[in-house]
Amino acid sequence: MRQALLQTGHAQPKTSKKPKSHTGLQTVTFADGGSVLVDIKINRRAKRIILRLDQETRTVKATCPAKKYIKEAIIFIHQRQGWIEQQLRDAPLPVPFAAGETIIFQGKPYLIISEPGRACRVTVLQAPPRLLVIGRDEHIARRLRDWLQRQAKIEIEKQAYDLATRLGLSFSRLKVRNMKTRWGSCSSDGILNFNWRLILAPPYVLRYVVAHEIAHLRHLNHSPAFWRTVDELDPHNQQARDWIDKHGANLWAYGAKTGSSSITA
Repeated sequence: MRQALLQTGHAQPKTSKKPKSHTGLQTVTFADGGSVLVDIKINRRAKRIILRLDQETRTVKATCPAKKYIKEAIIFIHQRQGWIEQQLRDAPLPVPFAAGETIIFQGKPYLIISEPGRACRVTVLQAPPRLLVIGRDEHIARRLRDWLQRQAKIEIEKQAYDLATRLGLSFSRLKVRNMKTRWGSCSSDGILNFNWRLILAPPYVLRYVVAHEIAHLRHLNHSPAFWRTVDELDPHNQQARDWIDKHGANLWAYGAKTGSSSITA
């Protein structure tokens, strides 16, 4: 699922050996006194000015084809104040990785609790379901995030090898990382990327996304043949697709920074 975005209609500028650069954060103040912190980036491969909301950080991202378009981007942001405010209202509120917060893990809610100690360890407890994080409070977020990423890699690798073997295929590399706008991807040279937040979703959702990317090893498109391969690997994939459409955006809220930018009155 991709996040919502707005675009203008500028023609694509000339490419460069260094297509991306950052101009940093700046505050845009609206006529009614509200303001928003915007992260502006230059991407010379971009065809037009693009605005999107980073659902993890609740920061407005502006991409410009060149520095000369920055002023026009600011004007565009003013013109789209209502859209930005609506996107921020619709975005799920951040749920930090902190003691006392409840997150979902493999589709089930777990209360985060902590105990002091030096060991870097997270333990899954049941009845009632809890995630016990050992360590100082200021380290809870990092330790829990690292643990979730490891769990995601273990489960995704297991599913990927199993499904690829069923098709008689192989992939060159598999990476699990913090993807901003996708659940997974497959490159033409067989490199698979997956979003670690899939471990938060029910297991059948994770399996569908893995099946989706494994199917791309055979069909690097979304043709009818591709979807037949997905059905072969995961006959009940529609349930997962429905879950992603309804709940997928919420996964970016978990572990998000509570101090992120937002519209202010």
